[in-house]
Amino acid sequence: MEDINLKANVHNLIPGLVEKLGDNKIVIRQSAFKAFRGILLSIRHRTLISMLLNYLSNKNWHIREEILNVFILLFLTNQHQIDFDYPLLLNSIAKLLDDPKPKVSALSFK
Repeated sequence: MEDINLKANVHNLIPGLVEKLGDNKIVIRQSAFKAFRGILLSIRHRTLISMLLNYLSNKNWHIREEILNVFILLFLTNQHQIDFDYPLLLNSIAKLLDDPKPKVSALSFK
């Protein structure tokens, strides 16, 4: 039942969680990242990737960095191939190679 509620409300949850990824306090960013880890186990990855792609251009560098971390976690932990438009994803990540924040550009290279 819990997974059904999560799937039904994921579109409402993601914007708030992404906002928490941009918080100045690391403990709040870490909690939001843990929540994303739980979401990865419960919803279709294609849905989550589509929702998060837009946030790679967010003005808050913490958000860009943490979204990249969510993508890395998604691809490292997923044992099945994800059905997604990889060129779109790679082009979006490649734009961050020139990010003004060194942490973001270095992470996008990984």
